[in-house]
Amino acid sequence: MLATLSAAVFLVACSKNAPEAAANTNTEPAVRVSANEDPGAAKPAVAEAAKKDPADHGELTRLHASPKDGELAELLTAAAKRAEAEGRKLFVELGAGWCEPCQAIEKYLDDPKMADAFAGTLVLKLDVGPSWDGQLEKFGVDSGSIPIWYELDHDLHATDHLIGGDAWDENIPENMAGPLGDYFSGKDADPS
Repeated sequence: MLATLSAAVFLVACSKNAPEAAANTNTEPAVRVSANEDPGAAKPAVAEAAKKDPADHGELTRLHASPKDGELAELLTAAAKRAEAEGRKLFVELGAGWCEPCQAIEKYLDDPKMADAFAGTLVLKLDVGPSWDGQLEKFGVDSGSIPIWYELDHDLHATDHLIGGDAWDENIPENMAGPLGDYFSGKDADPS
């Protein structure tokens, strides 16, 4: 499924301008809403492909979306409705199949430390690329480095509360889970 990570430690987040980005496309299935959600509440393009996310890891639900699934505004609205109905906090994750830290996140999602870190979240994962041109910026999301997670406000715009793959060292659960858990729970937020 995912390529084995090399023995070298990848210490910084990937740049979207990496040369291999142009040669790779991600073929992950588009998944937006659960099978039990009212499809009539979503636009037809969203409702057509409504299905349970295979990456539902207990307390973590990740929804994968690509531009072919519809406009970002529609996808964010559907994800926000689901997060609210499930009592979860909504975050947007930007990543790509060629990015080593992104691969590590995928690889270790079933690890108990990672599941605890993502507890109570609903993550809308978007693969970066030119097909999102103009849409990400409208919501205050910058795809300059990945992986990166944004917390969204009530208007579905990115807040200043974000975390990237440069928040930990080696891409293993022992290093990733702490910073991600603090981020998702709000423990890392500035109290001012």
